Amino acid sequence: MGIKNSKTTVNIVNEIVPNVILQHAQNCSANVVQDMTYVNSGFSLFSSKKQTNTINLSCLANFKMNANIVADIANKIQQESETQGIAVLDAISSSKADANLKLQNIIAPKITSELVQRAVVNVTQTMKIMNTGTEIGSSYLQSSDIVLEAIMQEVNNTGLAVDIDNNTTQKSSTKSENPFNFLTNIATIWIVAILLVVVLIVGSIIYIFS
Repeated sequence: MGIKNSKTTVNIVNEIVPNVILQHAQNCSANVVQDMTYVNSGFSLFSSKKQTNTINLSCLANFKMNANIVADIANKIQQESETQGIAVLDAISSSKADANLKLQNIIAPKITSELVQRAVVNVTQTMKIMNTGTEIGSSYLQSSDIVLEAIMQEVNNTGLAVDIDNNTTQKSSTKSENPFNFLTNIATIWIVAILLVVVLIVGSIIYIFS
């Protein structure tokens, strides 16, 4: 697989996985408009800001991955790959269903509940350091864009896109090299046989007329 396809695979994976996770964590999201309070070095700075598509990090920390979510991720990667004209799944397997299952097997060990929890921890720590977001009781609310970026970083750290590319390249090589090698060997045998026949005929003619 070329560099262009590899970059596109990374973009597809990094975009789809976080969005699917948050779609399945709808109970942790809310559209809100509220006054934000920023505290810095003991001084309170009050400013009114609109914040939409907010994620409850305490809720998201309890998010659990399951087979349905993995299948949804695989399906969307498959659909987007086809839209982008990348034969990722075709290279993995000739059967689309079989390829999708293999893709799920690549995704499942890497996109886990622990990955989401690490992203939540990173966002929460950043909120405390940078004084962003909102704390309500024991819960933290943060913009979905920031949460998406944190999950995206964790997804990128897993090397999932690289694994998909590597698996595709290996399968593609296997499917493309073996048939051509076989045909090349057959063609070589026929060429050698024809040349031998021609040599024998020419030799016989020269012998007869000499």
